[in-house]
Amino acid sequence: MRREAIRVPGGGGVIGAWVGVLLAASSFTIALLYSWLGLAYASSLILVSGLLGLDVNGLVAAILLSQVAAAAAGTLQAGRARGGRVPARSLGEAAVMASAALGGLAAALLVGVRLPGHARVYGNALLLLAAAATNLARGRGGGGGGGVARYAAAGAATGVVKGVLGGGATPVLIAAQRLLGVGIDEAVFKTLAAEVVICSAVAAPYAASYGLHAWAAACMVPASAAGGVLGGLAGRRMGGRVRRAAASAAMACLALLAVAVGGGL
Repeated sequence: MRREAIRVPGGGGVIGAWVGVLLAASSFTIALLYSWLGLAYASSLILVSGLLGLDVNGLVAAILLSQVAAAAAGTLQAGRARGGRVPARSLGEAAVMASAALGGLAAALLVGVRLPGHARVYGNALLLLAAAATNLARGRGGGGGGGVARYAAAGAATGVVKGVLGGGATPVLIAAQRLLGVGIDEAVFKTLAAEVVICSAVAAPYAASYGLHAWAAACMVPASAAGGVLGGLAGRRMGGRVRRAAASAAMACLALLAVAVGGGL
C-alpha cells in the first residue's frame, strides 16, 4: 500500500487549521453549486486542492467521500422538492448509468491510481473547460432521453474518466444527457443519484493506494452534505438558461485559474 503525506505550504506534512477551514468552505460552496447548478464537484475540489498547494493524490479518497455526501443530500432534497414523487424511469436510467460506470472502473483505475498529481490537475482543468462549453448547448428536447444502450454508453465513458482522473463524472453525465435531449433539472437529478454509487466505488481503490486522510474528510464531508442540501433547496429557483451559464462560468474560471498558476502545482 502506497501512502503519501498531505503536503501543505510550510506545514511540515500536517494540515493546518487554516487549510482545514479553506477545505470546508470550498467543499460547502462547491457542493452547493454542484447540487444546484450541476457544477463538476470532484474536478473543482481537486483543482482547489492543487491551488492550495496540497498533495492532490493524497486527498482524492476524501474528496470522493465528500462527493458521496453532497450527491446523496442533493438527491434526497431534489426528491423532496418533487413531493417525493420521483418517476421510476428517472431512477432506472440513473441506475443504468451507475452500473455501466462501475464496469469501466477496473481498467481505468489501473491508470488512475498511478497518475501524477499535476497530470490529474491539468486533466481535470481541461475537462472543466470542455464541460463549460458543452453545458451551454441546448438539449434537443424538453426532457426526453435515449434508450438504455445510450445511458449505458454514457455511464461507461463516465467510469473511465472518473477512474483515471478522480473527477469528471458530473460534466460527462450531464453533457451526455443534454445531447440526448434531457432537460437540465432532470439531468442534474439523475447525475446526483448515479454519483452516489460511482463515487463510493471509486473512493476505495484511491484510499487503498494513497490512504484516507481522515482529518481532511472530517472537514469536507459535513460541509459538503450541508452544501448539497442548500443547493437542492435552491434547485428550481433559477431559470435553466441562467443555471447553465452560471455553472459554465464557474467551471471555466476555475480551470483557467488552475492553468494560469500551473507552474506551482
